[in-house]
Amino acid sequence: MSMAPNDGERKAGRLRTNLPRYIDSAEPEDPQDIDDHLRGGIPERDLDALGAYWKVMPALRAGLFEPLRPDIPCPRRRSPR
Repeated sequence: MSMAPNDGERKAGRLRTNLPRYIDSAEPEDPQDIDDHLRGGIPERDLDALGAYWKVMPALRAGLFEPLRPDIPCPRRRSPR
């Protein structure tokens, strides 16, 4: 049942709006590509999410990752010294 509040209730702050019931406050789900993680490499989507870092240091991404399969980069391995 609903009713319009009168000015006295509104000014006194006795109004219950119960807004949290209607507002989704859940964090967006972090998508995981399990197949790519199990077979090695890092999904391209995960690296794209770090775009701010790649803008500051454009050569860093290419220096850190090499293609493992199409759309799946893999960290470069250091050569033994």
